[in-house]
Amino acid sequence: MNRLLVLTSVSSVMLLAGCTTVSPDPEVTGTVASSAAAGATTIQEVWAKIGCDDDGRLDVSAPNPPVDHTGMCTPYEGGELVFFYQLPSADEAADWLRSGKLEIGARDAVFTDGAVVILATDASSAQKFGELFIPQSSVKQD
Repeated sequence: MNRLLVLTSVSSVMLLAGCTTVSPDPEVTGTVASSAAAGATTIQEVWAKIGCDDDGRLDVSAPNPPVDHTGMCTPYEGGELVFFYQLPSADEAADWLRSGKLEIGARDAVFTDGAVVILATDASSAQKFGELFIPQSSVKQD
């Protein structure tokens, strides 16, 4: 009887919350993709996913609003520095990218994970991040 009650309660909550169907192959375009989906809220959460939690460095100086924190690390041997920008929310991260305030180099790739914007400066890191995070722009070639 308890199982039936639990199943009924779970079903009711799901119906009230509204279920959504997510395509296994989302379309990615060259525009700023919505990063409002559940994701990281701190730079440290992203670092834990890519192995930067030991050698990542947070910048102690005050960043320019709306950025809350910045950091950098080299997650892969032979790779270059990757820069991280933590914003108050995923929506603000998307808005900040749309504003053009982040200077993106010709070979840089930008990704988001929730409220964190990730700027990869080498193709190797960009390729690995493409499997983990939401791409916002692709690596540009000369």
